[in-house]
Amino acid sequence: MEGGGIAFLENEHGLPAVLSQSGYPGAPKDETEFVFTGGILKLNPREGLRVSDGGDYREIPVAAGEDAFKLQLDDLLQFIRDGREPACSMAYSRSVVAVIEEIYRSADTGKEREVTPPPARARAERERIG
Repeated sequence: MEGGGIAFLENEHGLPAVLSQSGYPGAPKDETEFVFTGGILKLNPREGLRVSDGGDYREIPVAAGEDAFKLQLDDLLQFIRDGREPACSMAYSRSVVAVIEEIYRSADTGKEREVTPPPARARAERERIG
């Protein structure tokens, strides 16, 4: 699974998602695609945002942003220096790890797995909702 893999996912609202990851050498590709009944959105850091509603893709102008990796590093450094909670909380980070762990378990067993949120995530979610 380390060289590449595909995960078929469904969120708590029943919306499906497919993750495709490859670590093999070749031309790098970083693309997020949203497929809807009325069209497709493609987001690629090198090519920008494109949309198709059944025809050719057309570009949607978006303001240039800062490098995502630099922003993450700056956020981590502010946490280390000032103790400020990072934009991606530990609860959120644990929930991402929980999903990845279940993807591995699913690959090992060949069976669909359900992700149980870590207690910290559930607690943070309850506090956020009030």
